[in-house]
Amino acid sequence: MSTSEKQWPYKECNHPHQEIRYRQIKGAKDRPVKQCLICGRHLESVKREYVPLRVALDKPAFDEKLREAGWQRESQVWSEQRQQRQEEESVEWWRNYEEHLNSPEWAWRRQAVLERAGDCCEGCRKRRAVHVHHLSYDHVGHELLFELVAVCGTCHHVLHPHLEETVEIKRPV
Repeated sequence: MSTSEKQWPYKECNHPHQEIRYRQIKGAKDRPVKQCLICGRHLESVKREYVPLRVALDKPAFDEKLREAGWQRESQVWSEQRQQRQEEESVEWWRNYEEHLNSPEWAWRRQAVLERAGDCCEGCRKRRAVHVHHLSYDHVGHELLFELVAVCGTCHHVLHPHLEETVEIKRPV
């Protein structure tokens, strides 16, 4: 197998349609190999004495285009599966994060950060802090207090412009 074939996401071919073809391998003479006619993969080398005479005389060439097309198809499938796994992991992460934000542990940490800031926004020092923002998501569920800052709705929107604006309670500081 070539180096690129070893990197395929699926290491074995179970397709029933295989044929002996001749392929030049590492600068040597053409050698008989089995090629899958569906995915194009080079399956194994074949000893010359096991090659039927008609194949030996005809010397059909290994189809590199078929191999490349099969590699592209399998790479696409693998990429789609990886993307689906990432999406599932993201949904799971956000579910766990939402659960954490509703926990008594988060309520304690949030209150401690707001008290540390004196209920004043640590972003602008002008408005009342109503959100606690993560500087890092590395320790979600076990945040260190210095990884959290108290911010007003306006500053939180600056930190997360993609989120909808939140209504904040205006109160003199």
